[in-house]
Amino acid sequence: MGFVYLILALSITSIIFLTAIVLEITKLQAQYKAFSKLTQETQEKLSSLRQKAESIEKLLENIE
Repeated sequence: MGFVYLILALSITSIIFLTAIVLEITKLQAQYKAFSKLTQETQEKLSSLRQKAESIEKLLENIE
């Protein structure tokens, strides 16, 4: 009978452990998506700033 309890305890422990792993993976996926979005927004802002800097540079060249 003790063997059955041991198998049952190991099964429950395995299920809990796998559930924790799945939850951690889900959390990491959400963080990855948020980080990717932030990176894309940052790249877009940098591109916009680069274009503005080039425009200002051209204006300054025309003034000289």
